[in-house]
Amino acid sequence: MLVRNSGGVYGLSYQWNSTQTEATLVSETGANLNIPVNVNEVDTTQVWRIPGRAECLTCHTQQAGYSLSFNIRQLNRGSDLKGFADNQIDLLKTAGYFSGSVPESADLPRHHPLDDVQINVQDRVRSYLAVNCAYCHQSGGTAPTRWDGRPELTLEQTGLINGELLDHGGDTGNKLVVSGDVIHSSILSRVKGSQGFFRMPPLGSNQIDPQADDLLTDWIQNYLPANP
Repeated sequence: MLVRNSGGVYGLSYQWNSTQTEATLVSETGANLNIPVNVNEVDTTQVWRIPGRAECLTCHTQQAGYSLSFNIRQLNRGSDLKGFADNQIDLLKTAGYFSGSVPESADLPRHHPLDDVQINVQDRVRSYLAVNCAYCHQSGGTAPTRWDGRPELTLEQTGLINGELLDHGGDTGNKLVVSGDVIHSSILSRVKGSQGFFRMPPLGSNQIDPQADDLLTDWIQNYLPANP
């Protein structure tokens, strides 16, 4: 939960009991839960991180508006709310939550899922980077960076393509994204936690997302011009 008071915003984390009838406040330092899962018919354990209070604002930054998911692009998708299935913006409009006129949801911007093959690769990549990176990686953001992941910017405006790194990891050939070169594209290395770069995002990313890995690889190898 995010709490706003006269002094600003802070976060609190709660953990449900096994029957989900009661939630208790997690300590200030947070907690790690070992969750048994079955992946491709193999039993394994994944770590689920419940963030500590200081960790909440690592992602819920002032520059990003604190509440990350309650915006047009995030809400502009189908959902089932209290038994009513429709676009979330349309449901809120029907329920009377907007005081003014609201455009048709089809005319509003949205984020695109990684696996929506009806949407072009670059739009899906930009959605992924916006959701997972832009809350810190933006102009005036908390990350000491030279690129801006906000989805309303053009690709050129993001500074991604051949963008310089603050730390190239000992290889001057490393850039943010190098067209056709997955080895020297640090954005992909960050997602994979490879080439000597630690994983990003810094929280909540204990497992590599294979769909994101595949999509970014495909984008860099096949959908960027050789000499942008």
